[in-house]
Amino acid sequence: DEGGGGGGGGGGGSKLGSLGTAKARNRFDFQGVVAELAWVMAEYKFSIPAHFTMVIRSLGALEGTVIKVDPEFKVVARAYPHVVAQLIRDRSPQMRSILSSLILTPEGKVRWARLGRLLQPAE
Repeated sequence: DEGGGGGGGGGGGSKLGSLGTAKARNRFDFQGVVAELAWVMAEYKFSIPAHFTMVIRSLGALEGTVIKVDPEFKVVARAYPHVVAQLIRDRSPQMRSILSSLILTPEGKVRWARLGRLLQPAE
């Protein structure tokens, strides 16, 4: 699933990539990420643990405060290189599994486009 370009026009199937998700993906700010997460949670009827919700609220407050000083600042874009570095450095089985699922197909082939996007600096 390389995500991105194709469909999104209204027919059946998954709506991921349509509606507000493309806008959220292009914004690359925390509010956009939270909007995408909220949509996915509603669409697929799942919830997240309370402690994770607290982290989300804290990051939202941080971004809101920073934007008052610098309206162009993007928390997600600034955190992205650190998150990717941690994902690559962490040797725990859980992180290895996450990394593998991001860059490998179920057949074990490399998703080159996705790997390239993962390694590009956030804008």
